[in-house]
Amino acid sequence: MKPIVIKIGGSTIENLPDTFYQEIGLLMKSRPVVIVHGGGPAINNRLKELDIEPDFHKGLRITTPEIMEVVEQVLAGSLNKKLVRHFYINQVVAAGISGQDGGLLIAEKMDEHIGLVGDIKNVQPAILNVLLDQNIVPVVSPVGLSQSGEPLNINADHAAVHIAKALNASMLFATDVPGVMENGSVLHQLNQEDVTRLKAEGIIIGGMIPKVDSALFAIEAGVDEAVILNGFQSQVIANYFKGKSVGTRFKKKVAQT
Repeated sequence: MKPIVIKIGGSTIENLPDTFYQEIGLLMKSRPVVIVHGGGPAINNRLKELDIEPDFHKGLRITTPEIMEVVEQVLAGSLNKKLVRHFYINQVVAAGISGQDGGLLIAEKMDEHIGLVGDIKNVQPAILNVLLDQNIVPVVSPVGLSQSGEPLNINADHAAVHIAKALNASMLFATDVPGVMENGSVLHQLNQEDVTRLKAEGIIIGGMIPKVDSALFAIEAGVDEAVILNGFQSQVIANYFKGKSVGTRFKKKVAQT
């Protein structure tokens, strides 16, 4: 069966219910599942504890060597292992890895102004396939490597998309919202033209903008379908695979009804 990559936002991780992890376990019986997670809030909390002031340039975290060390400690360490423990508690076998393991995510620096922030150039999914062949859920933190071996901080959405493309997988974005809403109802299918219109009309605003932009980035990168759905809603993943109308699906072309 076609693999599925599920991206979990950093603000969503802390409060995901047990049903989410249980559904992943059930899903693994029929298809491979890879989890990719963010962790911005947890990184900020740790920086605050260390009295290190975070700084951003054009929306991207400026990652000095000092901050990169914290990013690795949080993303590839405490937060990643917290997710693995949640899977274990719910009787799902998972393995926490970073984009450095097995040379999974090879990147190059995006911009000298933002330091150790990487733009992915190559995905080597062998380590994912080894785990999936053993029915183990890979839980990937978005920390990659440069060609020279430097650690690089990578946008979690981009990491998930590149992994999905390498695996020829579909993508789910597990969030705390049911999808793009208009007049109290979920819009179940959108494309680029729809999104442009909805932004202009003030319907897609605030925190929904980066979610939608990430889904469109996935489609433009060659992923066949990307879906924003509510990871807190019971049975939402199962219902998606049953073909029910849950979340907002993004495709390059949407049939007119």
